[in-house]
Amino acid sequence: MLKTTILTVVVLSSTVAFSQISKPCNLSLAKAPIIRGLRLGMSVSEAGNVLGLQLYPNDVNTGISYVRSTNQFLPDTAVVGRELIGEYRGNLRSFKLGNKSVELGWNYIQKIKEPARQNIAGIKLEFFKDTLESITVSYSFSKPIWNGRAEIVRIFSARAGIPPSWKNNVKDTASTIDCSGFNVVVDERFRYEGQSPLFVQQFSLVLTDQKARQDLDALAKQRWVENKAAEERSKKEFLF
Repeated sequence: MLKTTILTVVVLSSTVAFSQISKPCNLSLAKAPIIRGLRLGMSVSEAGNVLGLQLYPNDVNTGISYVRSTNQFLPDTAVVGRELIGEYRGNLRSFKLGNKSVELGWNYIQKIKEPARQNIAGIKLEFFKDTLESITVSYSFSKPIWNGRAEIVRIFSARAGIPPSWKNNVKDTASTIDCSGFNVVVDERFRYEGQSPLFVQQFSLVLTDQKARQDLDALAKQRWVENKAAEERSKKEFLF
């Protein structure tokens, strides 16, 4: 009887712990975290006002390919096996979908209002239809104050009200969570500074509007299909 009771308690405890860890993130876009005053959905001018800068986003060329053997559309950043590389490269096309981006390096970071620029190494903002759809902020520390990526994720989640349902990528170099309205990725790393034996701790945080990214992906696929149809018509009408 005692063994059965203990086993039941252990099973129930494990079930509770698992349910807490695997709790889905149902947060909407309106509940997305605000990063250094930047919020998904802002216009270009609103984001510029937050940073105290005049922003001039550039058109983005979106690369996409279709691999018929696996029936997959893949971005130009995809890593494919040797057996698919020929087909992937042969079908790779690039399109302007109306989205824009701006990257702020060290020179611009120094012009950002305090305290927004503290420990900032770089910022990348991506817009679609004049709406901020992705925020990437890279942080740098001359002294390693964070005890690994797990601590960063734990503290960030607690402050942002995000459930602890993060997943690590295959190489365990980043942690990610998909919420109903947005996606977050935390990437932590160390790098050596010049010839010095001292290293600098860095991590980046990427916040993305799920709906906007899905719309961009769908538009890229549509453009690829339309372009492929035009290429096929051109072949038929070609005069040798």
